[in-house]
Amino acid sequence: MNKLLKNWSYLLLSDISQSVINFFVFMLLARKLTPVGYGEFNVILAIVAIFSVVATNLGANHVITREVTLHPDNTKGICYNVIPLRLIALAIAFLGVFVYIVCGKGVSFSSSFYIFILIFATSVWDFAESVAFGRLVTKYTTFFNLSFSCSWLLFVLFLPESYFSIEVVLVIYSLLFVCKSIGYLGRSCEKFVKTTLPVISLTKRSLFMMSLPYLWMRVFGIFGEQIPILILNNKCGTDQVGYFSVGFRLIIPITIAINTGLRAVFPFMTRAYTEDPKLFSEKLIKVFTFVMIWGTLVAGILVLFSEYWIPFFLGKSYLNSIDAFNYLAWFGVGMCFDLLLSTLLSSTYKQKILAAITTIDFFIVIAFLYWGAQYGAIGLALAKLLSMLFILGYHIIVVCKVFNMSIRNRNFIISLVVYLFAMSVTLFISLFILKLLLFILPFLVVGFIPNNPIRQCIVGVRSLIYKNKI
Repeated sequence: MNKLLKNWSYLLLSDISQSVINFFVFMLLARKLTPVGYGEFNVILAIVAIFSVVATNLGANHVITREVTLHPDNTKGICYNVIPLRLIALAIAFLGVFVYIVCGKGVSFSSSFYIFILIFATSVWDFAESVAFGRLVTKYTTFFNLSFSCSWLLFVLFLPESYFSIEVVLVIYSLLFVCKSIGYLGRSCEKFVKTTLPVISLTKRSLFMMSLPYLWMRVFGIFGEQIPILILNNKCGTDQVGYFSVGFRLIIPITIAINTGLRAVFPFMTRAYTEDPKLFSEKLIKVFTFVMIWGTLVAGILVLFSEYWIPFFLGKSYLNSIDAFNYLAWFGVGMCFDLLLSTLLSSTYKQKILAAITTIDFFIVIAFLYWGAQYGAIGLALAKLLSMLFILGYHIIVVCKVFNMSIRNRNFIISLVVYLFAMSVTLFISLFILKLLLFILPFLVVGFIPNNPIRQCIVGVRSLIYKNKI
């Protein structure tokens, strides 16, 4: 089993375990806290997420990971230049929180203390993980994440309800998060920083300039995630927000495997591009077909049976979330391609192109989502799918131009056609048997084509398991 597969396995275990544990934790929190307390807790986490974008993106994680991967012997020198940038970013984030509180946005002084602590811990964690990933090690992320999640679950399960309050929840959550972050930082410094020489080959200015596109992209990302929900709540009510949120949470199985795989492959893509750009472009076609074929298979199965398993797991009160989930499932497959695009451009020093694409995407998406949010959860989910399909077309053209890929590649076209056909069948045909047969049909037809993308995907997975090279 090679290092790439190990890294993917560690991250997959970490992400799946955290998703399962967090699902139960937040259900328990909602039951044990009053609606006011649970709402306050989520407001605090939202504020932390917003201002952490600033705290973690002057000296962005992709930049740290990429430079450490390419210059492992210079890890200490890279860290010496990144730390001042991170401290400045942290100060800016704290100032932003202070202004937000002073402006009277309904955050108490006691809550603001935990916001500062959690932003600090988020920045520390992000820095430590970026260094470890740059040295092609992901097992520490798995260990610290699982330790944190299990401890958090035990606290929520066994704390007596008489002691359960928003203050106690914030104290324990913040303490566990700080311990997780400081522990990871100590481990990264001991294993990867202390063992290298403090050679300063990159200036603070160069690191700052390389990080700016990521800051720009992630600021737009935060707006893209939050504004549609606020519009939906304002126009259609909180129940529609609930249906949409449930549907969006349920697409995690579709994206989690692809996302963790791309996180694990990021440093390897950087190395492959610098060593042989032509071979890199050839492998890129295979990665695209893998994302599309396996994403289509998983999404199709989940959508085909969604009217049975969603009520079974969530209850009949969530029947209205089924249609929203069906649209979002196919959106999730397309989103995997966007994650692939982000990984490719980041790993090949094309973050400025990525920033430009993200800016264009933001304005396209907002227009679609503003329209869709007026028609409830289903309308917003459909708007996300339509905006993704619109964006996917020009993203494919950008990738082909940047990496000298041919859009006429047979397997490239087949995988895209299979995705679009399966999506149309599962969304617009109501008779279950007919829908099932038509969904299976393209996989059977493609299976008889020599060297088809499905066969390539199977061979690719086998080669990862049985070979010792990428």
